[in-house]
Amino acid sequence: MSEEPTLTDKRIQMIKALAASASPEKTTKGTDKTHAYPIHDDDITEDLFVYSLPHKDFHYNVDNTRILSQRWQWESENPGKVLNPIDNVDDIEKMLLDNPAYGDTTTADLTKSIKGRAYLKEPILISEDGVVWNGNRRLAIVRKLLKDEYDVRYEKVPVCVLEHLEFNDLKALEGRLQVKKTYKAEYGTIDLRCRIEQARQQNRTWEQIETELGKPIDKLKKMQRELGLVNTWMDNLGRGTDYKMAQKKGIEIFTTAETQLKAEQEALMPEGPNAQQDPVEFGKIQMAWLQNLTLPDADHDNIRKHAKIMNDTDARAEYLANDNVYNNYTALTRKTITVDGFQRSAVFGPDELAATVKNRDAAYTIVESKEPDKKAAKSLQLLESIRDDKIDANMSADFKTTIDNIKNRITKIVGLMKGNT
Repeated sequence: MSEEPTLTDKRIQMIKALAASASPEKTTKGTDKTHAYPIHDDDITEDLFVYSLPHKDFHYNVDNTRILSQRWQWESENPGKVLNPIDNVDDIEKMLLDNPAYGDTTTADLTKSIKGRAYLKEPILISEDGVVWNGNRRLAIVRKLLKDEYDVRYEKVPVCVLEHLEFNDLKALEGRLQVKKTYKAEYGTIDLRCRIEQARQQNRTWEQIETELGKPIDKLKKMQRELGLVNTWMDNLGRGTDYKMAQKKGIEIFTTAETQLKAEQEALMPEGPNAQQDPVEFGKIQMAWLQNLTLPDADHDNIRKHAKIMNDTDARAEYLANDNVYNNYTALTRKTITVDGFQRSAVFGPDELAATVKNRDAAYTIVESKEPDKKAAKSLQLLESIRDDKIDANMSADFKTTIDNIKNRITKIVGLMKGNT
């Protein structure tokens, strides 16, 4: 007695039947249309026939790297459920259509292009069981257009079918087609880091991930640590896996913070049988960093400010001497407050964050005092911001005195530069 075909087997047969019933599309010269893909290697492409097929039974790929962080967040918010392409189509389409991980081309731009005469220039790429491995967002747009602005052409999409590829081969191909192309920027996105974490959870080797994503292993390991820092930050804010919040902050601030915290950890928590560790001090420094990541003005420039403070002996001493988190660590971390409906430690309360901004800016003046070129540039910028049409012979006595003091200071600086005392 033969075994009952599995759901996957049935889907494979369905896709085969669809392709068999539709001849390959034709080029303008009347030849069968094909599209080249680097299926097994970056440098070697293989041509696949392009078919025009109905897409109603295609499944979105829930393992798509570009929606991975949103999937994890969705599953965190829906305990016991696993995002699947049958029951959660609406949720998946929302992830696909409103997603910063797609780089410079917005959904609106792509929709405009698809509505144009050329329709879909690049085929949708599906596995033999109808799962989309390249073109999930384009398919979501076509389905939305089919629903909102019906046109018969939206009922079918150009498709290439990948046959006989295992899951790991499909993920590797996705890396070649999407990840390397989309994440050329220095920092990339949260989703790229989630992809690395997922691959490690699936027991993929660093060498395999390096091949798939085209990034050196040391960079991949750093990105995994950065995701760990993001998770720690969100846990401390009581936000679970709210990766959208982290994405809005910008992954680059976590990149800078992770570099600094790794150096602090190596200094305060060295490994080895005779190593002297100071977990309390490291905990205080780590919490100070987490707090700086939470500040209302936390951005690339201000996080770099904090890094410079912590790397300057004098500025660091000044900052820590006046830092409430450092000096009241136990009391603040044990006390919980509610902000915007989320419970978190008092370290992240509005008053504490405001005090930290002032403390950071005060400590940074010590750093600036050791960077005269930057202070001179900033002074010039401030002077140039005074509009010429606002200056006349009737300026106040205070203004004239300040200008005289500036002239005297500049004269002294010029003299010092010439070696005069």
